[in-house]
Amino acid sequence: MCNPEVSVIAFDSTEFNILHVLDEMSNRGWHLNALQNPSGMHIAVTKMHTQPGVAQRFVKDLRDCVKEIMRKDDRKMGKTVNLKIKFDIF
Repeated sequence: MCNPEVSVIAFDSTEFNILHVLDEMSNRGWHLNALQNPSGMHIAVTKMHTQPGVAQRFVKDLRDCVKEIMRKDDRKMGKTVNLKIKFDIF
């Protein structure tokens, strides 16, 4: 085993509703978690995230999402996040 410096990274913003980023990242296949009071999001870094190219793809997708959101006039609007929840019943 190792001694990671961090395993959870949290994000927030004063420039736009951070939950828009959560939605956009979800649309790109990333599984992030919403935070509240204040609004934010975080990613739990796992072994999968250490695979070659994954961190670079995450940063690229995050930058692209923020750029897209910053172009929108309503970037500060909204207080909820679009969550797609699937329940598997055994």
